[in-house]
This record gives sequence, C-alpha cells and structure tokens, in this order.
Amino acid sequence: MDNYELTTNILFQAEDFYETFKRCLTEISYQSSSGRGTIVSIPAIVNGAFALELYFNFLSNRYHISHSLMKLYSFIPEDTKGLIKDKTYSKLKTIYQYEECSFEKILKDIDNLFVEWRYTFKKNKTQAYFGNAINRYISALEIILEEVSIISKEAFSVYNIK
Repeated sequence: MDNYELTTNILFQAEDFYETFKRCLTEISYQSSSGRGTIVSIPAIVNGAFALELYFNFLSNRYHISHSLMKLYSFIPEDTKGLIKDKTYSKLKTIYQYEECSFEKILKDIDNLFVEWRYTFKKNKTQAYFGNAINRYISALEIILEEVSIISKEAFSVYNIK
C-alpha cells in the first residue's frame, strides 16, 4: 500500500460506518406491507453506502475523491474485483433477478446511494418507491459489505505481515 497510515485510517473508518450500518438494521425492526425495514432504514443505507466507498478506497490502496461506487470499484486491482464478484454475485442475483444481470449492473444500481439517499426528502418519490428501494438496497449492501469487509481485513493482515 502506498500510504500505510492513510489506508489504515480509511479501513478503520470503513469498519466504523459498517458497524453503524449494522446497528441501524437492528434498531426498531418492523415488518411492513412493503417488506422488512427499520425506523432508521435511510440512515442505514447512507452509512452502508459510505462504508462501501471507504472499503473500495482501501482496496484500491489510495483515497479517491468520489461518491460513485462504480468509479471507486474501477480503481481496485482486477484480482480483488474478481474475488468480490465471486463472493457476492450468486447472493446478489437472488435480489436482482434480471435476465441479463451482472455484478456491474448491480453495482450501477447502487452506484450513488450515498448522494441520492442523504436527502431523500428532496426527492419526489412515492412511499412504495422508498419501501421497495429500501429493501433492495439494504439487502445488496448487506451482502457486499459483509464480503468486502472480510476481504479488506484479510488484505490488511497480509500487508501487516510483510
């Protein structure tokens, strides 16, 4: 890694935002007509998306100023991208049941979650949109974050051993 202190701090912050995402999901859970949710579903999405941005920065070995998950993912080495796809795609396909579904299409669907969901009150969307989107985005973030967190910790361990 080019800058050990910077990338280490990125990883630690990613872990903190990921933990916040998980805590939001356990807070005041309820079952609604549109599916699973929590009173803090929107903060969960925002924190989860930001955690994923930070993990992608860590895995690329440097900090890139962007909230685009697709752009940040493009900076990750090919072998690590392959590992992320291998660990997540079959689980993600159960949420995204498109005929021509790929990991990249799924990533494009969640590309700007942090920016789009910080101020949802500005969006002119229906309750049904938010209910369906919340379920899809939270599920996708859960799957990707779990695996990317593990991959990041393994990369950190390997780097610290060398």
